[in-house]
Parts: sequence; C-alpha cells; structure tokens
Amino acid sequence: MRILVTNNHLGNLGGTETWVITVVEELVRRGFEVGVYTRVKGMVARMLGDYLDLNPRGYDIALINHKTCANVDAKKKIFTTHGWVSPLETPPPNMDCYVAVSENLSKKWYIDTIIKNPIDTELFKPETSIREKPVEILDVTTTGVPFGTLKPSREEYNIASLMKKADLVVTAGRGVLEAMSTARNVIVYDVRNGLGLTADGYLSDFTYLNGNVGGAYHLDEIDLEEELEKYDPDHGLRNREYILEHHAVEKIVDQYLNL
Repeated sequence: MRILVTNNHLGNLGGTETWVITVVEELVRRGFEVGVYTRVKGMVARMLGDYLDLNPRGYDIALINHKTCANVDAKKKIFTTHGWVSPLETPPPNMDCYVAVSENLSKKWYIDTIIKNPIDTELFKPETSIREKPVEILDVTTTGVPFGTLKPSREEYNIASLMKKADLVVTAGRGVLEAMSTARNVIVYDVRNGLGLTADGYLSDFTYLNGNVGGAYHLDEIDLEEELEKYDPDHGLRNREYILEHHAVEKIVDQYLNL
C-alpha cells in the first residue's frame, strides 16, 4: 500500500512537523511505501529527504495536514486538524474522512472522529527517574525564566535527549505529550505564539489535554515559581502510563488505517 503524508511546511521543528516525522517512521517500520509532500521545504524536509515526493500521484491513502495540501492525488483522503489559530487548520471540503486531535477541536470543527497525537514512546522513554526536587529544568517555550537550566534548539532534533536529562519540562502542545512520555513533570506555559501568554500551569489534571494540545488554554496568568512548587516526583510515571495508553504511535497509526 502507498501512503502519502502531507504538511504545508517542513521547515524548523514544530508540532505538525514532529507529527509527520513520528507517523512516517512508524509507517516505514511497517513496510508501507511512504511519500511525504510539502509546499515549503526546510530542515525537516531534509530529514525526510528519502521520502519526499513533490509531485505525488497514485497513492492509496493520503494523511493530510493543512488545507493547502488537500488537492493531492489519492484514492482516500484523511484530513487532520491540529488547531484553530492557523487558517491552515480549517477543514477543506471533499475529504473522505475528517479527524481532530483533541476533544475541543472536535467540538470546534464539528468532527466526530478524534485520534490523539502520536508519540514515539521508545524515543521518548525515560532512562533515569526524576529527582525528589527539581534540579534540571528544560525550558522549551519561555524566555528569560530564571530557573531554566536546559534549552533546546529548533534546528536540531535533540529534544528527547534533553527531556531525559530534565526533572521538569516547561513546554506546550506536543511537547507536553513528549515530556509526559519521558516520565517528566510538566508546566504548560507558552509565550512564543504572538498571542500573549497561554498556559495551563503545572499539569496534574489530564482533562486539560483536551484543549492545550490544540491551542486552547485555561489560564492567562500564572506565577511560574508557584507552579514549580507543585512538583511531585510520583507524577512522572503516571504521566508516562497515560501516554502509553492514549498516544503511543502504534495505536494511533492503527486508528488511521482502520478509518
């Protein structure tokens, strides 16, 4: 079977870009013939260079991110919406199936099928237990946080190794799920998107995941120092168990193939 995976842009690392990497690697592992289509090439396109197909034809299934990719040639087209801030996420007409990655997005776009974000739980697997008190903190989504001791680069796919060094991760979107898979504590907090602060604070309530992975947050003002005080080393393994149950890439790809 020939399966095409699309994304409007495959430049620097971001949420839908890492979704594509995760899904493509799982499909290839299963032995499918996989193509990747994008309109904007960059670092992630180079990472997936063996699979790039900029003139896709004759695919059996297309897993489509972004409405700009809706016209690709495939027998069956499955459109996934990942948010509501970007116009790219607006579901286009004439798809065979529509998927939302969270409950809130399902309600927003009137989509019945929810398939959660896929996480490579082998790549994002803990190698050490977190400490009783946070010593190493990975700061992904803030600027100038006084207690951030580790910083990622969007130009290098090393986020998993950094998360494994940390006790707690300050992040948002898919980064929340990746940190949880690595059995880390998480503070959901983001000031990068041009919309001001978006935050849920320290993640202890999993119902918040219904919204924040799609761009909807509960709190608009939090004190990071206060959120840090909520750190609980017992939450690490609980976080990983949740991801194994709901977000493991093997289960997610099965759900797409069964549509």
